[in-house]
Amino acid sequence: FYLVIPRGSGLRSKELFVVGGILGALLSAPISAVIGALVFGWDFLRSVYLAYRFLFSGLVFVLSWKLLAVCIPVALLVIYAYLPRLPRWASLLLTTAVVMLPIAAAELLLLMI
Repeated sequence: FYLVIPRGSGLRSKELFVVGGILGALLSAPISAVIGALVFGWDFLRSVYLAYRFLFSGLVFVLSWKLLAVCIPVALLVIYAYLPRLPRWASLLLTTAVVMLPIAAAELLLLMI
């Protein structure tokens, strides 16, 4: 996370990358579960629970591929570092969304298969 970030940009510190990445990874599972439940019915939540429970005891599987997935949007975050000056909360929200949305979409696709 030691990246060259312009001083005037909204993403001013490496901590923003870490916090945004962690928030995005943690929020993607509940977001994809709720969207899936609304689209496919509330039984979908039970399927999500069973999938997380039985896939490699849940935690190992989810954490391992989520950590890899967090690395993918880092290249996009470098681009966002060159946006005009943003408030710190807006930068954090943007970072979280950029990380969370691809992961949530991938989880929905995996659970539908």
